[in-house]
Amino acid sequence: ENMGKISKEKRERLLRIRKSLLRGDIMRIAARAGVSRVWVSYVLHGKDTSEPVLRSAEALISERKQNIV
Repeated sequence: ENMGKISKEKRERLLRIRKSLLRGDIMRIAARAGVSRVWVSYVLHGKDTSEPVLRSAEALISERKQNIV
């Protein structure tokens, strides 16, 4: 992992998102954020930053949790 240069808060946010992802979610996040799957993967692995990608990922996870309950 290449997350040495990011803040503790951002690292925790990324790990929380990645822990909740299911198969196909990178493609879904990319479609929501209007970016490529490769870009989403880069962002989620801490190699670059994109607030729209992180917000899209968190929204997807939140919606999934609401549908379960």
